[in-house]
Amino acid sequence: MKINSVIARSETTWRSRSGLLHPQLRVRNDTSTRGFTLVELLVTMSIIMVVTIVGMVSYSNINKQTRDSRRMADLEKVRVALEMYRQVNGSYPVNTSTLVTDNFLQSVPVDPKDPTYIYAYVRSDAYHYTYHAYLELGSGSTGTTCGTAINCNYSVSNP
Repeated sequence: MKINSVIARSETTWRSRSGLLHPQLRVRNDTSTRGFTLVELLVTMSIIMVVTIVGMVSYSNINKQTRDSRRMADLEKVRVALEMYRQVNGSYPVNTSTLVTDNFLQSVPVDPKDPTYIYAYVRSDAYHYTYHAYLELGSGSTGTTCGTAINCNYSVSNP
């Protein structure tokens, strides 16, 4: 009995000094180490959300740049066809569908976001034209409409 009282007394003494039991006398409690705390989960979810948002914004801008590059390439392709048409016929066509019927183009290109945006061909006379498009990452205006209330901000014209 004296030994048990010494162990109990030393246990309470150990607790009172450090707030913990001696490692050999401590009762193991596994339930406290089995999960994540609410703060850990919130921090992890916040980090995932920030990374996701940054990725979505980057992806959106890359898509806009890709569409703008295609628009510029389309306008350049039509410009080359218009110049070839003028060399053969002496003047520019009234509309771009003539380029297809006369085999200068396989098809008239359409904007990647058609019908929201369109390409606008303006022939001022037999020797002058301007072909307009709207670039999503561009700025300014050419004074021509490239869709419903959308001003074009990129154009090619005869040299």
